[in-house]
Amino acid sequence: MYADKLENLKKPRDPALYSIGGQFYLGYYDKDERQYRFVPIKNQ
Repeated sequence: MYADKLENLKKPRDPALYSIGGQFYLGYYDKDERQYRFVPIKNQ
């Protein structure tokens, strides 16, 4: 699931998995926005 989310992004920089408040997030640097983003990973 983590790898699938990374593949959907265009060449993410500095990807990492975070656990914040009991929720998991995929973090990566968005070159277009010039900021680090957190995308929630939903349980399926």
